[in-house]
Amino acid sequence: MSEEKRILIACPTHNIKSYCDGEILKAIHNLKVEGQEIIIRFDPNEYGSTNACKKQREWFRRYAVEKNFSYLYFMGWDNPATTEQINKLLSLNLDVVGGIYWGRYGAENGRVDGAVCWINGLTREEQNVKMKYGNGVIEVDGMGMDSVLFSRKAFTSFSYLDWEQNDDDYPAYDILKSKGFKIYADTDVQIPHYATSNIYSLNGESITIN
Repeated sequence: MSEEKRILIACPTHNIKSYCDGEILKAIHNLKVEGQEIIIRFDPNEYGSTNACKKQREWFRRYAVEKNFSYLYFMGWDNPATTEQINKLLSLNLDVVGGIYWGRYGAENGRVDGAVCWINGLTREEQNVKMKYGNGVIEVDGMGMDSVLFSRKAFTSFSYLDWEQNDDDYPAYDILKSKGFKIYADTDVQIPHYATSNIYSLNGESITIN
C-alpha cells in the first residue's frame, strides 16, 4: 500500500466480550499493515440496546471520512484477524469484501452450524458449502460486520443511521447494492470467532477451548 493510502482498523468492544481480551489484544499488537491506524473504542451503552451497534460503527465511519482514510476495516473484538488476512483483502482491490467467520444458529450442543455470511435464495447448508475454505472470492449478499473491508468510495456512500432497524449489517449491504456496489467474501480468509461458550471456530469446524 502506498504512503498516500491509509487504513483504519476499527475495533468496537463492550464489557460482555472481555472473555477474549487477551486474544484480541495479542492479535492487535501483532498487526503490521502498511498505513494502518488502529482504534479500540469501548461502547458505554448496554449491549444490544437500541441502535448501540449502529452508533458505534457510525462513529468509526465518520472518523474514517473526516481523517481521509482510504479503507475502513471492522474487526470484531471476538474475531481477531492477522496481518496476512487483512493484506489479502486489501490486495483484491474491491470496494466491499470480507473474510468468513462462523457462528451458531440454534445448533445443538453449541456447535458451529453456519457462516455469518449470506447469499439470498440459498439454504444455510448450501451457503455453508460455498463459504468453506478454498472456494476463492465469491459474490454474496452480505456478511457480519466483524470482518469486512470497505473502500473509501463505499464507506462514504452510506451512514449507519440511514435506516430505522436496530440491525447494523443487513440494511447497510442492501443500501450499498442499491447504489451499484457488489459485495464479496474471500473464503480463503477464514477468521476465528471466540464465543461466550468457549467455542473457537475456524474453517467451519469447532474446537472447545479452555
